[in-house]
Amino acid sequence: MNKQYKIASKLYFASAAIGAINALLSYEIYTLNDWVVSFVSVLLVVGIGNLISKGYEWVKYVLLLLFLISLDGFQFILQDLKEYPVNGILSLLLSFLQIIAIVILFIKKPFTSNNEQLE
Repeated sequence: MNKQYKIASKLYFASAAIGAINALLSYEIYTLNDWVVSFVSVLLVVGIGNLISKGYEWVKYVLLLLFLISLDGFQFILQDLKEYPVNGILSLLLSFLQIIAIVILFIKKPFTSNNEQLE
């Protein structure tokens, strides 16, 4: 498998772990509906990390589309930074990890001197 996909999948798994921690730290501000959404979101991120780790190339396009759709959600992260700083920082961190993973997935693979792709 491509090294870039391994790195990106690890970043997605790390962001899922941070998301779970963020949800656990939010026990006072979450309703039952919020808990369900958080649980499903963490499972979705783990699932995406699993797809990336298997090397599916189409996943990067889905992630880019999801990122573009979710851009307006950053206003809520900024609001969290003001009201719940720890949760806001964790949300920023997991978003940052996911953005880095998307960028890594779109970077062209380097070539060796023999024009063979590195693994």
